[in-house]
Formats: sequence, C-alpha cells, structure tokens
Amino acid sequence: MAFRPDNMNEAHQEIQVWLEQIFGGESIPQFELNQRTLGILHNLMKTNQTKDRDTQLIIKDHNQKAEEYTSDGKLVGNIVEGLSIKPSSLSQSGVTNLRTLANLALLLEIKDTSDTSFYLALQHLHSEETRIAEEREAEQNLISQLFEKTKSALIKYNSLQKALQTSEEQSKIQRPKIESHIKQTGFLKNKAEEYRKLIQKHQSQLVKLDVTPDIYHKTLVNKAEELQNLQQKLTPLRAKLQSYHDLPPDLVEARVKIEEMRRQVTLLEEDLSSKINMMHL
Repeated sequence: MAFRPDNMNEAHQEIQVWLEQIFGGESIPQFELNQRTLGILHNLMKTNQTKDRDTQLIIKDHNQKAEEYTSDGKLVGNIVEGLSIKPSSLSQSGVTNLRTLANLALLLEIKDTSDTSFYLALQHLHSEETRIAEEREAEQNLISQLFEKTKSALIKYNSLQKALQTSEEQSKIQRPKIESHIKQTGFLKNKAEEYRKLIQKHQSQLVKLDVTPDIYHKTLVNKAEELQNLQQKLTPLRAKLQSYHDLPPDLVEARVKIEEMRRQVTLLEEDLSSKINMMHL
C-alpha cells in the first residue's frame, strides 16, 4: 500500500511494527511525526520488505539448486563409482581440493567448474556485495539523519512546552486586567453610541429650528469684538463733536463741520444699531 497523507495513522502503525521487528528488543529512536518523515520511513519499510522477500526467494532458490546439485552429485558419484574411481584413490589434498571446489561451485550457483564460470560468479558476487554495502550505508545515513532530526524535534518540543507553560502563567496573571479592559471598552463603546445618537438628535433639532451659524458662539464673539471696536472708534469722534459744540454758534464754518460730524456720528450709530440688532437675532 502506497503512503497517503490522509492515512497517516495506519501508516504510523505499520512503521512502528516494522521498527520493532528491525530493532528487536532495543529501544526505537524517536522521530518526528509529520507527513515527510512518515513518507520516508514508509518507503524505506516497503523497500526493506521487498528486499526481504527477494532474499527469501533467493534462499529458496539456493536450497532448491542445492538439492539439485546434491542429486546431480549422487548421480555423478554413482557414475564415478561405476567407473571404479573412488575418493580413496585420490590423495588427501586432492579430496580436499575437490570438496572445496564442489562447495564453492554450489555457493556460487554455477553449472560447471570452469575458470570462466568461477570468474563471472565471483565478479557478480563482488558487485552484489558492493551494492548491498552502499544500500546499507545509505540506510544507516538516513537513520542517522532521522535520529538527529528527532533529537532536534524533541529539543524544540521541550522549548515549546516551557514557552507554553510560561504563556499560561502569564495569561493567568493578565486575565483580570484583560477582563477589566474588556469591560471598560464595552462601557466606552456604549457611551460613544449614546453620544452619537444624542448628537444626531441635536442636529435634527437644529435643522427643524432653522438655526443658522449666525447665532453660534464663535460668530457672536466676533460680532461683540466688532461692536467693541466701533465703540472705541466712536468715543474720540464724540469727543471731537463735543469740541465743535463749544464753537461760537454764529460761525458758518463751524456749523458746516458740526453738521458733517453729526452725519458721521449718525452713520456710526446706525451701523452700531445694525450690529446690535444682528446680535439679538
């Protein structure tokens, strides 16, 4: 079964069983439980299981061939015996060499004992040995990498646990303050909503009453300042007019100037009255 991210629990169980078989009674190194790690271990497990099955098939094939070679050996032995060639007729060294040659041929699974067959079989055996050694080294490197990652993950996990514990303690301390701030925030929101509605209500009333900016406080203050300035200008004119009142009544020029000043005073008084009326409105 291929590894699927949506079936991580089942894959983890299979990997755990496989690791227990691989390590036997030894403790299994911790590893990080994530999709990438489980995928690597799952592929490694499948590869290992496939290699085990292939090895079992090879062993079975070797056993079968050994039986065939034994049967062939018996047949050849009978033939040799029929030809009156007995092992006792060979020297001890010859018997040993013959037995070694036969065992080696069985081990290398060759059909005959020619030099070429031996060389080819030994070359194939060396290639298989090199390949297996490389695969074993790769598996050991992968296991070492997983072990180091697991150690790093455990360190990070412990750090996160401490940080979480510290955060929880800080949260317990800060919780009353936060709750108080939440209550104050709710209160302020309610007050802001009340003030907003009150402002809308007052604005509606101003629109209904047809209130203009002329009666606003700032406008009235400006008009009061203008009135004060006019009164300040009017005071010296009145004093000047009073000085003209002291002139002899029979002087024509004095009369003309007095009349002119009266007109100015009248204009100023009319302007002042207009400003006052505007303020009352």
